[in-house]
Amino acid sequence: MARRSNTCRGGAKLDSANELNFSDSSHFLTDGRFFHVHSTAAGKAMLAEYSEERVRKIVQQVGLPKKTEDTITSEELYEELEDIRECGYATNDEEAIKGLWAIEKTVKTPIGDICGSLNLSAPTYLYTEDMEQSAVETLKQQVSIFEDRIKTQFDEMYG
Repeated sequence: MARRSNTCRGGAKLDSANELNFSDSSHFLTDGRFFHVHSTAAGKAMLAEYSEERVRKIVQQVGLPKKTEDTITSEELYEELEDIRECGYATNDEEAIKGLWAIEKTVKTPIGDICGSLNLSAPTYLYTEDMEQSAVETLKQQVSIFEDRIKTQFDEMYG
């Protein structure tokens, strides 16, 4: 009888808890899982746009479940949200998936509402501070282009 491999298509491996682990993989895949907002760069960037009162209500409803040993599960979240507000982008360093690093910036409408986000991710073994700075600049440029397109469409529709 052939032994079943613990390697998934795309190179991800199942760890002892049957969780996907990308730390030894050069490929990533989308598997349709949902993540709590406090464990992803996109979620934290969006939370940073809310008042602390609103964030506390969200946390009270859903908690701060631990996905990996690096997931924020304490008041530290509020400090990180303040840092995100100051620098304008959020990161995720293995907080949702082992071996995955991500950076994110929100996209806003002309009236200042969040309408989405742009995100770049990579395996953690490729991370460098230079890569982060390059990703920040790329995201800033692309978010600006995207927001300009939204504004143009908004202006065309509502004059």
